[in-house]
Amino acid sequence: MSEHIINTDPAYCKQAKYRCSVGIFCTVSSDELLLAFKTLSFAARSEFVSNILILITDNENINQNYAFLESSECFSHKFEVKCGNYGSGYETSIRDGGYDQISARNAALDILYKKDVDWVMQHDADDVYDLSFYEKVCTDYAEHQAVMTECYTLNSTSSYIVNSKMYKDMYGKKLINPHIRVWKKELNLKFHKSKLVSDKYANETRHCGVEFPDGMKLILIKKPSHYHLHRLLNKRHSNFLDKGNAHEINLEVELEEKLKTILL
Repeated sequence: MSEHIINTDPAYCKQAKYRCSVGIFCTVSSDELLLAFKTLSFAARSEFVSNILILITDNENINQNYAFLESSECFSHKFEVKCGNYGSGYETSIRDGGYDQISARNAALDILYKKDVDWVMQHDADDVYDLSFYEKVCTDYAEHQAVMTECYTLNSTSSYIVNSKMYKDMYGKKLINPHIRVWKKELNLKFHKSKLVSDKYANETRHCGVEFPDGMKLILIKKPSHYHLHRLLNKRHSNFLDKGNAHEINLEVELEEKLKTILL
């Protein structure tokens, strides 16, 4: 694992003290590859993130040397880019060439599970997290097996937007769009069809998820730390929030500055 550490001296490197790291995987179409590098290059700043795997899902021949050039800020040693043809299109059935999200994500997991990491994290191209989140996972939650966060849809670099459908009552709390995107590698989880939505779409792999075991030790981080960017990026599926309510939010300074470069 030491080859992924920026400074291996325990006096200067918290990661070396805790001997714990996070491995990230991101499955992405070639159209969103640059966005993935922009968001994941921010995650790469954390000394607790040791491996970042990007699986390009719709092109087996993309120039990986070009792809590596897009990773910035001197963290290219953390990145690994793989390519495959898993189809294209969430609205198209698998038999007609639609995107096989389950196969793509599980292929990425197969690669990441072989790495020397403690935690595995699913990361979308339009997601960002506070840098302190990765550290907290490694330093504070060693006794847990998975981490749940609320997911805030940013409306600007100082506000988020939410509507009534995004609230979920769980664990005696009202949570905003809760997600479990981080779990211990030892769980060896895989993606499966969603029992709730697979019959509603032509592409049955849409909204797939992992099945967490009963009795899993789960921790909820209530502090804002996970943010969706699809509203800021004017993605088509964010228009359902047009009638949502905006609220102020204070982002970590590093993240706020990074968002300004992503949105240029």
